[in-house]
Amino acid sequence: MKLLILSDSHGNVRSIRRILEKEAPFDYLIHCGDGVRDLIHAEIPAGSRVLKVAGNVDLSVVYDMDRVITEEICGLHFLITHGDLYDAHNGYGMLMSEGRNTDSDVVLFGHTHIQYCSEGTPVLFNPGTAMKGFYGVIHCEAGEDPVFTHGKI
Repeated sequence: MKLLILSDSHGNVRSIRRILEKEAPFDYLIHCGDGVRDLIHAEIPAGSRVLKVAGNVDLSVVYDMDRVITEEICGLHFLITHGDLYDAHNGYGMLMSEGRNTDSDVVLFGHTHIQYCSEGTPVLFNPGTAMKGFYGVIHCEAGEDPVFTHGKI
């Protein structure tokens, strides 16, 4: 299974389109906030499931979107958030704590605009800012360790 992870597109629909074109096909498209409305203007491949959370910048235009969601994919428990609620600009300790408190295997987040992937459990994974062409990919199969990679268009 292939998961395409985006965050912080901030209106750069052109970058999103180029990332989607480069990485298609994929099973999941996950947007970690700050530009979730940009997905309206992108051609998402048929059969791809979309998960998204609102970031702090989205709050002025999106009122009914979750800020944090959990999802089980490939037998792994994912916590998906933007990162601002957990003070990500000042370190990842709160994200790590929340991941552990929710028994998450993976915490997906954005907010800092910096690509990041930790070791251990939970894995903290930030795809970087899609606004500048950065993204992440996770390949996973049930019963196997997931493979985390960062990309740039």
